[in-house]
Amino acid sequence: INDCVNKIIEQKSDVQTRLMTPKSAVAEGALALFGEKYGEEVRVLTMGKDGNKPFSIELCGGTHVKNTYEIGRFSVVSQSPVAAGVRRVEALRDTQLTEYLKNRTNELDEINKNKISQINELEKKIKDLGGNINQIKEEDFSARTIILKRALEDLEVKNILLNKSKNIIKDIIHNKINIRFQKLLDYPVKRIQNFIEDQKKLINNKIIILYSVNEGKVTVAVGITNDLADKYDASKLAKEIGVILGGKGGGGRKDFAQASGGSDSSKIDSSFDEILKKIN
Repeated sequence: INDCVNKIIEQKSDVQTRLMTPKSAVAEGALALFGEKYGEEVRVLTMGKDGNKPFSIELCGGTHVKNTYEIGRFSVVSQSPVAAGVRRVEALRDTQLTEYLKNRTNELDEINKNKISQINELEKKIKDLGGNINQIKEEDFSARTIILKRALEDLEVKNILLNKSKNIIKDIIHNKINIRFQKLLDYPVKRIQNFIEDQKKLINNKIIILYSVNEGKVTVAVGITNDLADKYDASKLAKEIGVILGGKGGGGRKDFAQASGGSDSSKIDSSFDEILKKIN
């Protein structure tokens, strides 16, 4: 559309105005605006050249230029659906377009500044945790941000697991079953399932009861190795622990389940002791 319109504008074609009846105008090929009411006589505008024919013949819709060149540079700036098969197209011209593009450039510059600031902050955090950003070659802002966020989260998780004040583990044998009590602070909830699944691969005859405290909320997760899945139900255990903690909801499979544990982390130790009594 832009190329077509600007090509006609650059023809510097005079705009011709004629008076005629609406019927004669439409018969000649003039485009009437939908929904408009016309009198017995209308102004018909002809402009541009398309070979030996005018490019456009229209009933006057408020065009007040004598030559197409007066329109100036043209560009579509937005389009949106209005109804089935109908789209609304908005365009600007001349100084309006120049101002729009200027503002748009300023907006993009501000967005890029914010992205650069975010990238710099992520890179600093990675360096502070001992990470190496030199191996990240991606230069595209969005892609680099995603990669940096993932790298930072990996480092944060690694540091949490190495920190004994944030990764508290107690392994016991109860009724000849290996049971692990684990409390993680600030560990990403979305990673809990994979974390437990990895632990289940290391040993059989094991039940893992994991508590995650993140942003003031407690999440409990239970993992049961396949050899015990016929005897114990992770979904049932997780729900019971969640209720003890003051949470609600939750569920999953017999070998893995999660539940909300409310916001009172002080009940974690006692909830473990209580649920332990139900593992016979």
